Amino acid sequence: MRCNTSTIFQPHSIFVSHKNLIGALALNAPVPRRPAALSPRPMTGWLSPKPLTFLFTVPMLLGLNCVATAGDIPGFPYVRWLEGAGTNFVNGISGDGSVAVGYSISSNGPRPFRWEAATGTLRYIDGGIEAYGGRPEKTNVDGSVIVGTSSSDQAFRWTARTGMRTLGTLQGIGKSSATGVSGDGSIIIGVSENADVQRAFRWSAATGVMTAIDMPADVTSSVANDVSLDGRVVVGEYFTAANVHAFRWTATDGAVDIGTLPGSYGARALATNTDGTIVAGVSRFVVQVPIEVLEDRAGKFDGTDIKDGPVNPDVKMFIDEWHAFRWNAATGSMQPLEVIPNGSGSIPYAMSADGSVIVGNWQSASGQRGFRWTEPGGMLSVEDWLRNNGVSIASDFTSTATDVSADGNIVVGRTRNNTSYIARIVLAVSATADPRTNLDNVDTVTPADPGSSGRQPRGIDPTNRAVTSTTPSASSGTTSSSPSSTSSASASPSGSSNTSISPATTTSGAASTPTAPSVSSPGSAATTGHSILPARSGIIDLAQYAGTLAARPNAGVGLNIANTLLDGAHGMPMRNLLEPGRRSFSIVSDIGYNDGRDAAGGFGIADIGYGFGLEGGATARITFGGLYDQRDINTGGDFIHSGFYIAPEISQPLTDGLYATIGGYYAPGRMSIERGYLNGGTMDYSRGETDLNVWAAKLRFDWLDALTIGEWNLTPYAGVTYAKAEMGAYAETGGAFPAGFDASGEQSTIIRAGLDGVTDLSDSIRLLARAEAAYRLEKKTATTTGTIDDLMGFSFAGQDIDRFWLRGGLGAEFDMAGGTASLNVNVTTEGNDPGLWVRAGWKITF
Repeated sequence: MRCNTSTIFQPHSIFVSHKNLIGALALNAPVPRRPAALSPRPMTGWLSPKPLTFLFTVPMLLGLNCVATAGDIPGFPYVRWLEGAGTNFVNGISGDGSVAVGYSISSNGPRPFRWEAATGTLRYIDGGIEAYGGRPEKTNVDGSVIVGTSSSDQAFRWTARTGMRTLGTLQGIGKSSATGVSGDGSIIIGVSENADVQRAFRWSAATGVMTAIDMPADVTSSVANDVSLDGRVVVGEYFTAANVHAFRWTATDGAVDIGTLPGSYGARALATNTDGTIVAGVSRFVVQVPIEVLEDRAGKFDGTDIKDGPVNPDVKMFIDEWHAFRWNAATGSMQPLEVIPNGSGSIPYAMSADGSVIVGNWQSASGQRGFRWTEPGGMLSVEDWLRNNGVSIASDFTSTATDVSADGNIVVGRTRNNTSYIARIVLAVSATADPRTNLDNVDTVTPADPGSSGRQPRGIDPTNRAVTSTTPSASSGTTSSSPSSTSSASASPSGSSNTSISPATTTSGAASTPTAPSVSSPGSAATTGHSILPARSGIIDLAQYAGTLAARPNAGVGLNIANTLLDGAHGMPMRNLLEPGRRSFSIVSDIGYNDGRDAAGGFGIADIGYGFGLEGGATARITFGGLYDQRDINTGGDFIHSGFYIAPEISQPLTDGLYATIGGYYAPGRMSIERGYLNGGTMDYSRGETDLNVWAAKLRFDWLDALTIGEWNLTPYAGVTYAKAEMGAYAETGGAFPAGFDASGEQSTIIRAGLDGVTDLSDSIRLLARAEAAYRLEKKTATTTGTIDDLMGFSFAGQDIDRFWLRGGLGAEFDMAGGTASLNVNVTTEGNDPGLWVRAGWKITF
């Protein structure tokens, strides 16, 4: 279960998971602060939250505009906007990873939404209450029940059948907020406030009644933070006049104080596992710290706490430090997750299904890091966890670890640049050596060589990334072994806590304590008998990785070639007219360079053609040829598009000097794509192949030699070209994070108008010139959808198209070898045509 701590710590959570950890690409947004009226006593020390603004939009999941932030790649936002939406926050993901919930901030206020990973559909869900308002906090296992806080400051429960329904408050007045929900959505927990007193509640769908969670008599305030899968166990904290206490509640035992770590002075329970037998939280220590180092503590001050002026290095201050713990219901023991004082604090955010793996935030000696803890291995940074499993990590860049998969082998969190990441190890079944994770259908791949000479992304140096630091050694201040069982307090049904600084182990005296499952380290080769597949394991920055998905070439590559051929190599029909009965044979090519938005490289088109003059002045032509287009992808890797084509065409005179040309084009082709991305700071590559088939037609009108200026004969023309491309689905192989792409299609409708000019330089040489304006009717490119190695779905809406461009050309014809040779150089402004290409040809008439 994930920790429900948004009421207290506002941890910047990303995903929850039991089977598929992540339901949508990079739905990473910090949980915002709650309204002041619903915020419990503030925390002090380095764990005090500083809200971040992380925008997500959706041309990735079907959207409109892009707002680039520190973590976004301009032009490739990766979660979508709906009309009227602004900044979006994602607060919860369903247990199966299929649904994400959150809210968008617009000029009209917050609006709650529900996003479905399978379809990329994002819908507002506030119609049951009011036009705008509401902040979803959590959703159940399958995403069918959503809970949160409405704009009227009352807890709500949403289902597709009932819409949003408020749950009321404990005393009929005041405010309430839902912070957690059971697996089936029937139990909801949260906090209700009246007259500045907060009380934890539990709501049941069976009765429709909100009831206060019973607390000891001296409790002044309480908050529920998390609930077990079956809704029978609730964890949180309650406040007395003297302290804050971590509690675990059951109907049998009530709210039981689970104690504190030795030497500490208070605790908070933040998360529990699926059956409620394991609890993770933090315990408060009071320490002396020199004032000169306070500014180096992450999250310590808001800037106003230290006044300008000289700092006396001898002055020390007492501050709170919060250190993570793990509590076991079977033994009643509490153990620290780090060796104190190795670092200046830690906080657990989530745990695996059985509670044997805990992830969170750790202020280590080397800085703030995301950690992954197991009992055998202790607290490790996410990077060192990967290194210990054979993964090559160039440098450390995690800041937090905010969630973990049910089996403990996938960790998600934030980087130091406040972008989200996914880290994982993939296991192999010993008998088959096939990859194995908690996910289904993981394909075996060929390991990628980080040291290979593959194409690097333009503008990215994987050895010097902005989000990384100097590579530490695998053991530099990142490993912390944990005592197996130490506690300072005895839990009792009354909830009283007898604080002690003794390091001796104590156990809970609570009755009817359920038996916890055995603790092991999920995913380790030692405990599972499975070996690690380093080539399938690693860590990716989702902002960078999302850019590589969006930059992957799509069906538009085929459209570019079709339009270049129809209006380039075959774009001079008046130079190919034949008298009745005459025949022609031609060889024509277009060779050029295309520096597009996402890729750059060269292409070549070449064909042979046969023409014949018909009665009535018409000329028919048919050509057969091949094409080759290879470009480097800006974000890393390259692609090759190759194939052959057939292109028939006929030019028919209409009136004196006016001709109509009708042409067609069919090109079955093949795309081979190598997509590069950063894995642990080094380039990794995944590869795939698919079909790319293109159909096109054109209609063009030429008014032959309609104008004469000096020695130049001018032919105005206008036409329209329609092309449709279909690109097949394919699954990548190789690399640690291959993706599968769905089939896609794209079309283009381009209107062209221009002026061709020709003048004789001599009896055998003619100078050719062209000026043209082009306009494309479509506004966006094709949507890119698919899945990342069964981790999550993605959907990038098409990019805006440069719809208007200009073209200029200059060339010559030469009578030679019994025929006519031609050479034309074409340049265009930014648009759908190549930036520079050369048309060359030779034709013989007989």
